[in-house]
Amino acid sequence: MKFDEIGCWSEVKLEIVREYAAAYSKILAAQENPRLHHVYVDGFSGAGVHVAKRTGEFVKGSPLNALAIDPPFREYFLVDLDGDTVEHLRGLVGDRQARQVGFDFAGAEVEKAANAEVAEKVAVDIFARHRGRGC
Repeated sequence: MKFDEIGCWSEVKLEIVREYAAAYSKILAAQENPRLHHVYVDGFSGAGVHVAKRTGEFVKGSPLNALAIDPPFREYFLVDLDGDTVEHLRGLVGDRQARQVGFDFAGAEVEKAANAEVAEKVAVDIFARHRGRGC
């Protein structure tokens, strides 16, 4: 299988998503009244890994990053349109908590909500750490 090659900014984006998802999961898992059921949805999950253009090394994609977050999400919806990509991702996920690795997400409504202040702080912090990286 040929993996997507990603540049420096894509690596930074993956780090932003990983750190944001970790904070999000920690906050929502701690909610007691009402107890929240938080899920991870990746509409373009890809094969789960990429190849860094700069180094040629494998880089974990967003699905594998999400599966490594503690506390874990209660459910994972990993979706991609390419059958080979989905099969590769299915092999990487194995018997972990992923409930669905598949082609469609029919009938589901996903509401996008974000705290702009937190998102901006995370982005500023991460981009500051990556200055001079050659991006």
